[in-house]
Amino acid sequence: AYTLAKLDELDAKVTTGETIPLIVYIHGCAGMVPASLRHVDGLTKLGNYIVASPNSFWRDRPVSCRAPGDPDFEVMQSSRGWRRDELAYAMQRLLTHRWVDRSNIFLVGHSHGATTVLDYSGSARIKGRVDLHGGCDVGSLTILQNNTRPEEHILSFHSGQDPWYVWYSSTCPHWVKRHPNDTLIDVPDDKTHNLVDDKKYWEIMAAWTRKHTSRN
Repeated sequence: AYTLAKLDELDAKVTTGETIPLIVYIHGCAGMVPASLRHVDGLTKLGNYIVASPNSFWRDRPVSCRAPGDPDFEVMQSSRGWRRDELAYAMQRLLTHRWVDRSNIFLVGHSHGATTVLDYSGSARIKGRVDLHGGCDVGSLTILQNNTRPEEHILSFHSGQDPWYVWYSSTCPHWVKRHPNDTLIDVPDDKTHNLVDDKKYWEIMAAWTRKHTSRN
């Protein structure tokens, strides 16, 4: 009912006292490309959730992508801090609104956005994080490495056929498996980087999200 609504419009539309579970989707380093829009579309169909999808390229800044196999990671590494700050800012803004169910906040990220999601260490209580083909080889992951939030739930999808990881490997599976509430899904037949067009994997994510959403 609230698709494409602005935050202040939601303040007026949501019944006073009502809170709604929140999903924050963080796109990959290429921005809101068609695959990102399909991800968001799928998330909006999960049920009674509000889905926020901040666009990192809404403001002017360098492009943070490199082609698969390109060894130049300088911009991608520096963009890690940008993405982390952008997610922190989005969470800060979202939490000023009364309709956010603070006990049911999920972070979903794709590729570079998945690394950002796994790296989020802000004050918001996160119920679950979803990693869609993240690349945890860049930088450190404070939350996973130090296991500072063992009560959270983590769902991670990875494929050995992903073209981005032919030339280098992601360490996301390694760090996710160290978490006490992890669910690691091997995607052996998925040769794309988007993990969106195969219905069975999307259904796994939908069921996992609903399972870990507490209802009042």
